[in-house]
Amino acid sequence: MTLVNVQDIGTDPTEAINFAQRVVRKNKTANLGAAYGKDGKGVVMAGRALQVLIEDITELWYDQHNVSKAHRDRMNGFRDSIVRAPLAYKARPLNGIWATAPFLHNGSVPNLYQLLAPIEQRAQTFYTGNKAFDPVQVGFQTDSFPGGFEFRTDKTGNSNKGHEFTDQKRTGVIGPLLTEEQRWQLIEYLKTL
Repeated sequence: MTLVNVQDIGTDPTEAINFAQRVVRKNKTANLGAAYGKDGKGVVMAGRALQVLIEDITELWYDQHNVSKAHRDRMNGFRDSIVRAPLAYKARPLNGIWATAPFLHNGSVPNLYQLLAPIEQRAQTFYTGNKAFDPVQVGFQTDSFPGGFEFRTDKTGNSNKGHEFTDQKRTGVIGPLLTEEQRWQLIEYLKTL
């Protein structure tokens, strides 16, 4: 997947910063062996810890199922497993995007209609937890309901800025301002993926 720098896309960088800076400290339950370095003490960056964990689980499964070295290489796509932790977000494929609301990496945009809108038109608060699908704006219904969680975009890590279609010259603009008709046409197309 393509990695997009958080400064270029303009979305909230908190999640990427947290993961890039997160460490795992050596303790009785975090057995990451060689990941801790030559002396086996101290801390390891979370990206490296995740990579070691994935490799260990994968190798265990291969061993349990008697998978040959050649077949392991094929199953791994003839490449090493690499967990990266840059200050970036993955640009995921659009297949099935209609079923993946809320949008942006932090879930701060409730539907496709708002994702294609300038940030000034995006909801600043909405409710999450409702499983009722909104087939028109393509997302979950976001009205208040008993047991719902109020998502506020003014909280740290919850910004809904960036990844924007507008004619304004600012960080995070990924395309030109869409007319209302273009926005609805694009939504109808995205429903088919």
